[in-house]
Amino acid sequence: MLKSSTLARLATLTVILSVGVMLIGAKPTPPPPAPDPWVTTGNAGTNPATHFLGTTDNQDLVLKTNGAEQMRIGAAGGVTVPGAFNAGSVTATGTVTAGNVIATGNVDAAGFTQGGSATLSNSISGNAASATTATTANTAGTATALAEDPLDCGLNAFANAIVPNGDLTCAQLNFTNLTGNATDAQVPDNITISLAATATALAADPADCAAGQFANAIAANGNLTCAQVNFADVAGAATDAQIPDNITVNLATTATALSNDATEPSRIQTWGDASNVSFSGTGIAQQIIDTTISVTVPAGKAYYYFVAYNGILLYNFNDRTAGSTGFYGTWSAYLLANTTPVSMTHHVVNTGYREDWSAVGASLYWRANWSTTWLVRLGEGTHNLKVNINGGSDNTMNIVHVQHQGMEVMRVN
Repeated sequence: MLKSSTLARLATLTVILSVGVMLIGAKPTPPPPAPDPWVTTGNAGTNPATHFLGTTDNQDLVLKTNGAEQMRIGAAGGVTVPGAFNAGSVTATGTVTAGNVIATGNVDAAGFTQGGSATLSNSISGNAASATTATTANTAGTATALAEDPLDCGLNAFANAIVPNGDLTCAQLNFTNLTGNATDAQVPDNITISLAATATALAADPADCAAGQFANAIAANGNLTCAQVNFADVAGAATDAQIPDNITVNLATTATALSNDATEPSRIQTWGDASNVSFSGTGIAQQIIDTTISVTVPAGKAYYYFVAYNGILLYNFNDRTAGSTGFYGTWSAYLLANTTPVSMTHHVVNTGYREDWSAVGASLYWRANWSTTWLVRLGEGTHNLKVNINGGSDNTMNIVHVQHQGMEVMRVN
């Protein structure tokens, strides 16, 4: 049986062992994680919206090499490079202030202020101001060529282009290249013109124009170009005094040409009607005969026409008035153009006074042939030619007959 002191020691040892077991079995609490570092081999999985290289307080960001500052990004903006700035291409929306700029690409700046020199293989765009020197790599040849003093343009020639090596492209000016007008002072009062060849030719007395011909040109050697003047070349109108009262016109050639010209419209038109036309013979009577002949005169013209008209007038015994033993008749004709008389009235039939039917014989009819002609002048327009037959039979005949009519119309000019 254990003593009480031994039991007390055992209880204490049990507690210690229990605490030790608890301490040995429990895991320690880890420290809070550190921010992601920028490593020397580069980072992956970055997000430009949240990841950046720089400060979060109001302090500049300084980049050094070999312990010396090479670039400073100011807390308020702006980039300062203490030494030379070598770049392939520089694009800036603000002002670039630099000592020496060496760029193999383009420098695109809204404002470019330079205190030293700029060696550029391409160009500067934007506003390049206050530069001490600006030399591009491809101007070396031009600078060398200009230093050698290229040739000037020749006499009366002017440059209109220059090539990169400094050589000028020269040419003599043409009047078409000038603007404005010459002033009176720019034109000399005396101008010498060499007319030796012309003077020699004129001294040789070139041939004059032939009779009825006139010169319309002269060559440098004095020879004339002559031609007969055409009416179409004369302006104005001839006066009455310039036109003789008597003119002889030879129409033989014209007549031959017209007679042989197949395109000339026929100048002769004919009409004939063998039917019987009857109309009243009592009192004073008239009848319009439509010949169906139509002539057209062009605008501004007037033609003369020769018209020949013939026919037969017939009285029949059975057409006499009651109780009449004889007959009487006097008939005339004139030409109409449409409805307008255009000729004189010609008497075509006169029976004599009171012819006796008994003298007619067994035929029981009396007839008379007639033929008449007119020369008429018709103006512009279309004219339908008709004949007006008029007269009377002193009430001896009720009916008059006209038969076998014919007409021939010929244009004479």
